[in-house]
Amino acid sequence: MNKYINREISWLAFNERVLREATIESLCLQDRFKFLSIFSSNLDEFFMVRVGSLKDQVNAGYDKLDLAGLTPSQQIQKINECVLPLVKEQESLFVQTIEEAKEVDIYFRQIEDLNEEQKAELKRYFLREVYPILTPMAIDNRRPFPLLANKSIYLAVELEERGLQRLALVQVPQNIPRLVSVGDDPKKQEYVFLEDVIISGFDYLFSDLVVRSISQFRITRNADLTIHEEDAEDLLRVIEASLMQRKWGEVIRLEMRNGFQVDVMSQLLRYFQVDTGSVFMMDCPLDLTFCTSIRAPQRRQEFYSRSHTPRKNPLLDRKDLFSQVRKQDLFFHVPYDSFEYIEEIIRQASEDPDVLAIKMTLYRVNSGSRIMRSLVHAAQRGKQVTALFELKARFDEEHNIHWARELEKTGANVLYGVPGLKTHSKIFLIVRREKDGIRRYTHLGTGNYNSSTAKLYTDMSILTAREDIGADASRFFNFISGYGTSKGMSRLFAAPDYLRRHLERLLENEIQAAKQGKETLVRIKINSLVDQRCIDKFYEASRAGVRVELIVRGICSLIPGVEGMSENIEVHSIVGEFLEHERIYYFHNARPDALYLSSADLMTRNLDRRIELLFPVVDVQLQKRILAIFDILWNDNVKTWVMKSDGTYERRKSNDRLIHAHEIFKKKFSPNEPQRLKELQEMIR
Repeated sequence: MNKYINREISWLAFNERVLREATIESLCLQDRFKFLSIFSSNLDEFFMVRVGSLKDQVNAGYDKLDLAGLTPSQQIQKINECVLPLVKEQESLFVQTIEEAKEVDIYFRQIEDLNEEQKAELKRYFLREVYPILTPMAIDNRRPFPLLANKSIYLAVELEERGLQRLALVQVPQNIPRLVSVGDDPKKQEYVFLEDVIISGFDYLFSDLVVRSISQFRITRNADLTIHEEDAEDLLRVIEASLMQRKWGEVIRLEMRNGFQVDVMSQLLRYFQVDTGSVFMMDCPLDLTFCTSIRAPQRRQEFYSRSHTPRKNPLLDRKDLFSQVRKQDLFFHVPYDSFEYIEEIIRQASEDPDVLAIKMTLYRVNSGSRIMRSLVHAAQRGKQVTALFELKARFDEEHNIHWARELEKTGANVLYGVPGLKTHSKIFLIVRREKDGIRRYTHLGTGNYNSSTAKLYTDMSILTAREDIGADASRFFNFISGYGTSKGMSRLFAAPDYLRRHLERLLENEIQAAKQGKETLVRIKINSLVDQRCIDKFYEASRAGVRVELIVRGICSLIPGVEGMSENIEVHSIVGEFLEHERIYYFHNARPDALYLSSADLMTRNLDRRIELLFPVVDVQLQKRILAIFDILWNDNVKTWVMKSDGTYERRKSNDRLIHAHEIFKKKFSPNEPQRLKELQEMIR
């Protein structure tokens, strides 16, 4: 039996769990459409990055086996075999869900089924809003096949002119809503697809030609960029140039809607050099990411999910957050707790005359970032601002480049990371002059400083004025600025130098405790578990009798519950309203610190090729709070999937007492009510 699961197949199993959320009838229709959309966008990125990387390996003649014993070409073959039934299931769910949408008066119409007034309305819309944008591209001997945009839908149109056959391509614009609303009846919402509106206007686009056939297709390009930093004199310019290359990478997937012409498909296959295994025939509309834009008539509010308002902490709704941090460490669990406090302390620091310096790492920055505006303001006011932007944060490069340039204009110290390593740590340090001397305020987290993702991702962070952690934070920033090392830090553990070995020490300590007959327990919550050394160490711990509880949202290459190898290991995965993103590490026998949070998953890239941080939870009350959170997550029986010993997942069976972690955290777990811990722990017993 193989000891490991292929990471790509494991990721597809995660995306299947996402798709399964769209089958839950108790969810509102908006949420079910949302999961159909997420499944599509996840799959797009998977092909662009992971399949793109495997294609690069195949093209380079690289045939080394992965953990599961597969070559890159074998992995691509297995991926395509797994994706096809998932896509067909998504199509079936989409058809079922739009049928159910009729119950709340949402209708998807064919143009021929509209009344004359609606057709006239669409014609006016086409001529006014769509037609001026369109540019048909002829394909013939005099004009080469044009470069086509990644993830954009195209119409391949076979035309006849005086007995001659011609071919033209029309791009469906991406800057116009995909769903076009028709009619003005407030009691119902009727949609037609933009591509159908365009097709209905072909008389204007091809006025002197006969349209013989229309084929719809969409391509996905390789977006896995390799940046050679050692050869880059100006990393920012290299990244910008690479972003342009991404738009025209190798085509690695071709989606075609059924009804296409075989001759057209053959021509596309020849031009894109795509093998038939990478062609997916679709029965429903291409690119279902539009599902998040579906709306119901105003009177049908049952279509929508209940909005979640992040919790405010009355203790922190004061002008001086610094005084609160001096009294006690502050804990934040987004999206249940408001992210505004993180933004607010940076704003206060930017205006406080006693603040001397602000230092921060930035991985994924949203476009309208309040934090970035505060950093710009701080630099303009003469404070020492140091910001490390990770320019290689995939698909967020442009936002990071924009803010890096804005900050550079103020004279701030803008860094672009450590050569050869991606900076993935989440930390900021505020240095403040106070009556008793210089004091450092350190914020450490598991998620990005991004107000958009803070509404969707679950993450944890701590804001502390502890001097030992502040001293380590200063050493850390000196390290990433290029004139220091991570050696000598006493409370923080940084990858790639010390994080892995510290985790291995902690796990080895549990193994030795088990051999001495002591009670042992390891509880870890992460996004991905792929690293072979870590997996083998977990297997060793299991054989020694250590109880290992793993919550792994996505990829998990470890196989639990196998006699003689992993019978003491359980693996859960939680997929629900919010994306589980925090990383928690607990080792029962560790001293002085048993509980840690981290920016790092257990992937080789995180442990060996990234700058990450593992940091302890020192405050006893916060330790209890986080362990209670883990308890509730571990006992969730509404959104939890359990990994079986054959590597497959099954939804956890619910008993009469439903434990829905997301709902508990939204409603009952207030950070300023520690007495609720006992009540919540009783709930899960």
